[in-house]
Amino acid sequence: MTPLRQDHPILRVATWNIHKGVQGLGPARRLEIHNIGHAVEQLDADIVCLQGISPAGAQGWGGA
Repeated sequence: MTPLRQDHPILRVATWNIHKGVQGLGPARRLEIHNIGHAVEQLDADIVCLQGISPAGAQGWGGA
């Protein structure tokens, strides 16, 4: 393995499937967008790719 050189900075990339920002099933389902935002900040990544996002008002938003 080649040692890290200072002239080659590290680019931190993270990907996360947030499952529409909802956690739990049935009556226990709850929106977790605020907590997800805090967690993404803690990743300290340069680039964050979020999967499983639905636009507000889209058919199925908050549904089953």
